[in-house]
Amino acid sequence: MKYLIRLICVVITLSASTTLNAENVCLLPVQRINLTRTWLDKSEYESERGYEFPHVTFVIDMPTGNDVVSCAVKKWIAACCGDAHGQYKNDADKLIDAFVARYVEDYETLLCDYNITKVYETNTMVSFEFNGSFDCDGCAHGTWYRYGMTFRKSDGKQMGKSMFKKGYDINAIAIEHLKRESNYKSNKQLKLGLEPYKSSLKNVVPRNDPWIDKNGINLQYCQYEVGGLGVMPCIILAFHKDPPYLSTEMKELVRQSKWSRSWNAATFIDGGKQFI
Repeated sequence: MKYLIRLICVVITLSASTTLNAENVCLLPVQRINLTRTWLDKSEYESERGYEFPHVTFVIDMPTGNDVVSCAVKKWIAACCGDAHGQYKNDADKLIDAFVARYVEDYETLLCDYNITKVYETNTMVSFEFNGSFDCDGCAHGTWYRYGMTFRKSDGKQMGKSMFKKGYDINAIAIEHLKRESNYKSNKQLKLGLEPYKSSLKNVVPRNDPWIDKNGINLQYCQYEVGGLGVMPCIILAFHKDPPYLSTEMKELVRQSKWSRSWNAATFIDGGKQFI
């Protein structure tokens, strides 16, 4: 009986703790925009390899506000679309038209499908992810992309690599992950396996900035960064329970975070796979 009472108390305590973390958080408002552009006459076009009709399609979760974090996200989205200075960050139509004008002269048979979506949010941070493919009829193969960014909501700062503690050996984590992905038993085997993509193991951390989604911190390799066509492994690191690699400012964001019930609260509380 005493054991049963003790067990009930534990369950109640855990439930209460979860409820405290899952509050009515004010989420960053976004509008999902679907835009498609074509430029050739369908009646006169015939694909060399049975490809789709040339087009550019973007699906974007565009922030609707003008607060500091909304502006920061819109500028990042514009940069993802090739508008480095954010000239069209407030006009998605002009943004995509500029993208088409930039590429279609050299790639008349362009096939481009991109998604820029909100993938995670708490009261202190919000993350967006870019993924998709760029191809053209007649090219040897396409190019695939996946990267993202986590923004601090208080000032719109892009957290990027600053979410990691300075001096922490993330490279050692990357080495162990790549060995496991490739079934290599030693660093020497991994080094040989990564040639010619990497000449040494001194820095095998992905070039792209890390970002957070419901699974954890994403460290995503680019195409051809550590392997041939289509080899794009992703390292997932936990960001709750005070992992040693988080910077002080990132730990503070996590500590202060509250999760909206409408934004997968339980996923964060129970999730965050730590593979290392």
